[in-house]
Amino acid sequence: MKRGDILEYFEDYNTGDYEKTMTKYYTPDAIFESADYKLVGRDEIIKFMIESHKGSTETMKAKHLLVGSDVAAAEIEAVIQVFEDKPSFHIRPLKKGDSITLRMAAIYDLRDNKISHVRLYRFTKWSTN
Repeated sequence: MKRGDILEYFEDYNTGDYEKTMTKYYTPDAIFESADYKLVGRDEIIKFMIESHKGSTETMKAKHLLVGSDVAAAEIEAVIQVFEDKPSFHIRPLKKGDSITLRMAAIYDLRDNKISHVRLYRFTKWSTN
């Protein structure tokens, strides 16, 4: 994957069509992990993304992006807007109308022109809008 491919991934992710996006950009055996969870396999990642984003939208923007032949690293700003109460949201409980901005960093292992492993690191503070 090249820089333009990763930027296109963010644009596609922001559409909210997680099944289409993950199928296009992730290997079938992809791993997605953070301090809160570890997802193994593209199907599990798709299921998690669909479930966790019900009643909300997330818009990601790469603030900084470095891309090598088999790895990419990004500093990301993500804005989550909530349209229904989400008392068990994986980051923290959210109420209808909440909007939070997260600062994160991600390392993407790349294989066969797709993402094979994501390690997501979230800063401990976020802002509520």
